[in-house]
Amino acid sequence: MQMVHLGEVGAEELLRPYRGVVPYHADAVRHFKSGNCMALRLEKGEDVVEEFREACGPADPEVARALYPHTLRALLGVQQATNAVHCTDLPEDGLLECQYMFGILAKERQGA
Repeated sequence: MQMVHLGEVGAEELLRPYRGVVPYHADAVRHFKSGNCMALRLEKGEDVVEEFREACGPADPEVARALYPHTLRALLGVQQATNAVHCTDLPEDGLLECQYMFGILAKERQGA
């Protein structure tokens, strides 16, 4: 677990796979760069991404509140771009995101 501040470049890089895919991409980038983020690295086994996605709930907090009211996004989310939690869609993306958050960003901070 680590507190990070992504800034414009970091938010764009992290959310690049969603550009052109989700209509709220630009809003999500603005939100991610607006302040600190808590990065969590979950290591539980092959199903860790699927299990965490279930705990997060649907990306749209309104849908989460209606269908899965005890999920993180139902309880803490506001809109799709500010839905409280980012969870990767694919296990292989989770590895890349962890390398970025805990590797690249950590090295950048040490050099700053």
